[in-house]
Amino acid sequence: MAPLSKYKSILVIRANAVSDFRMDLAARYLRRAGYDVETITVVPFYKAGQYDAVICCRPGSSMIEWLNCAYAAGTRVVIDLDDDFNATPKHNPAYQYTGAGNPTYLNELKKVLHHPGTVVTYASPILADRYKADGIVVPNCWDDENPNWKSKKLKRKTVNIGFSGTSTHREDFNICERAVKSVMERYPDTRLVISGDDQIYERFTILPESRRMFIPGVPYDDYPLVYRYIDILLVPLRDTHFNRAKSDIKLLEAGATHTSWLASDLPFYRNWGVGGSLVADGDWEQQLTFLIENKGIRALNAEQGYEKATYRAGSLVCQKWVEIMGELLK
Repeated sequence: MAPLSKYKSILVIRANAVSDFRMDLAARYLRRAGYDVETITVVPFYKAGQYDAVICCRPGSSMIEWLNCAYAAGTRVVIDLDDDFNATPKHNPAYQYTGAGNPTYLNELKKVLHHPGTVVTYASPILADRYKADGIVVPNCWDDENPNWKSKKLKRKTVNIGFSGTSTHREDFNICERAVKSVMERYPDTRLVISGDDQIYERFTILPESRRMFIPGVPYDDYPLVYRYIDILLVPLRDTHFNRAKSDIKLLEAGATHTSWLASDLPFYRNWGVGGSLVADGDWEQQLTFLIENKGIRALNAEQGYEKATYRAGSLVCQKWVEIMGELLK
């Protein structure tokens, strides 16, 4: 690739959502490649023509209006998507804003995805098929320059069973809840760790406080520290059209933090293939029991998962952003 000029400017627009880490990492590596990069969440209209290109994550209705101004100003646009908004379920808070509850928005999104001035990037390959718009897959990664991802497990006498997710995953957690309660009743040396959603945590108030722990949402840079408290990560996910467009990010996170996992048997988890076990809906208690009783298997899973995760480190994956922008702005 030819040397980059400093005057090439890029505006990276965050969505104020959990996927913003994609934008922050893209901005870091684009700066190192020689671009003048500004990262922003709320974008005034006068900025629409001030940059050579913009990268926009999960654009909402107001952002699409802004993007149309950017097109008119001749600015090149990259739109990054990590969910199938057309399939957003009704219980998801986004349904009325960026889901099927707002067909006007979905029509406007379709127009910008097919605009000749747009390059689309996706977090998973299936999204290109869902949106019927050609694009480039930039898979989710982990920040190998953040030392928190390399923090060791805290020493403890318990086997900690963990779940990390937002309120949108409450129905998914139903899949394994009964099994978790049964196993914790049978194994007093276990402890439950819930990160993110306090209502899922409240389902376990029958347990003494010494056997449960809640970790509220934390900034992305601190998020890896959650895994210091988890020995077995639970990744239940209902087999729905919306969920089948998800990525393997939870298993990636488990691998990066040397954490064994149990996950629903869905294609993208199956493709990851190492570091834990896939679980049919009726087998959570059996599989969880096996991991609790077999420390050696947990350790083997942790090492195999980490080895796989090294191939999805940010320092490798984010070079894709540099390639994309180099081609777009050459």
